[in-house]
Amino acid sequence: MKILIVNQHPQDVVGGSEIQCSLIASSLSESGHDVIYLALNGSRSRYDASYTVVTAQPGFQSVKQALLVHRPDVVYWRFNRRKFLESMLACKQTGTKVVYAISSFTDLLKWSHRINFQELSWKERIRIACSIQFLRHLLAMRVNYVGFYLTDGIIAQLQSQTGRLPAKKEIVIQNSIAGEREDFSWPKPYVAWVGSVKGVKNPETYLELAQQVQRDDVDFLLVGDIKNRYKERFQPENLPPNFYCLGLKSNAEVNGILRHALFVVQTSYVEGFPNVLIQAWMQGKPTIGLFYDPDDMIATQQLGYVSGNFAQCVKDTQTLIDNETLRQEIGQRAYAFAASHFNREQNMRKLESFLQEIIDS
Repeated sequence: MKILIVNQHPQDVVGGSEIQCSLIASSLSESGHDVIYLALNGSRSRYDASYTVVTAQPGFQSVKQALLVHRPDVVYWRFNRRKFLESMLACKQTGTKVVYAISSFTDLLKWSHRINFQELSWKERIRIACSIQFLRHLLAMRVNYVGFYLTDGIIAQLQSQTGRLPAKKEIVIQNSIAGEREDFSWPKPYVAWVGSVKGVKNPETYLELAQQVQRDDVDFLLVGDIKNRYKERFQPENLPPNFYCLGLKSNAEVNGILRHALFVVQTSYVEGFPNVLIQAWMQGKPTIGLFYDPDDMIATQQLGYVSGNFAQCVKDTQTLIDNETLRQEIGQRAYAFAASHFNREQNMRKLESFLQEIIDS
């Protein structure tokens, strides 16, 4: 197969969907497929990758040009909905089959936005909701939603995401994680949080958790790129003595950090399927979800705790810190579950089969 993967590239923007796309591109290329990664908004002249990377801007003309030049059998689209409708029209005009891979809960919403109104005052909510910029964004997202009617298939990460989008064909293929790991050491036992430090991830609650659970024997580490609005809040002079920001780390470095963590805390309000959960389970670590539990996996498989509120999260954190036997029991279940459900080779075979089915349809 000749496959065009469309997203931003992780060497331009580090995010979960970009990391997944690069992993998929590498795996498909290793399996003998002709893979071209169309890096939208790409800023590099050269990419360090085992597959072909070309850059383009989002939009009808640039996507159409890429399709005419490379003539893929199928497009694997995992970019957001900006200029999505016109890009799908380009696929239709060139006779190219396309599958859309869901990355976030916002992909499922007709009137999609990423503003976390829960953390805003009522005045700020009214101001934003009534702003021309916000209304224009909502309208654009609603118009681009029509693009889903032009796709040939939908790939969901979770069973709960199925049946939510117009789809001729639909399948669930869960994320996979590259297993490479760089060793990491820290002078104390520690709890870990991993992700982009932005509103929907709710990082300030993790900081509040560290302030509530101040102990001399445990540190709280935050790993990830800190977005502008949070830079001042997470300056070293504004942090408690048990809290450390490690900045952006590679996938291998993150695996090493998680390998030696006591457990992982995830504070997002809602997600697609955060890579860090899979990474934590693959490293045999329990997870605490403050609110979010993808397909109820944490609860039903007993992979940690889903706290539901901050006070319970503090209690769950204390419990796991103090009970090594419990951590080991949960960690063993987590590893067994991850090994059987997020196997890279199995997921790639499933993806290959689905893409071929789309091409043949």
